Amino acid sequence: MIGNQRYYQHDSTGLCRSKNTAGHGGSFFKVFKEGKGRTLELYRDVDKNGDFIYPNKKYKGPVGKIVKCK
Repeated sequence: MIGNQRYYQHDSTGLCRSKNTAGHGGSFFKVFKEGKGRTLELYRDVDKNGDFIYPNKKYKGPVGKIVKCK
């Protein structure tokens, strides 16, 4: 758990996901990959059907692109 959000790591891919509480742009989940220095870096947003929303289809500002793990 980071902040008030739970992150779940996929066994085979190593990617982490969390529920998107803002829901902007049709995003239901956020998928992160492990970054440097105990961080998670945003990889893709996921829609209600479980499909990736590619970055060229949805703007992502700087907030939430990198999440620091404690």
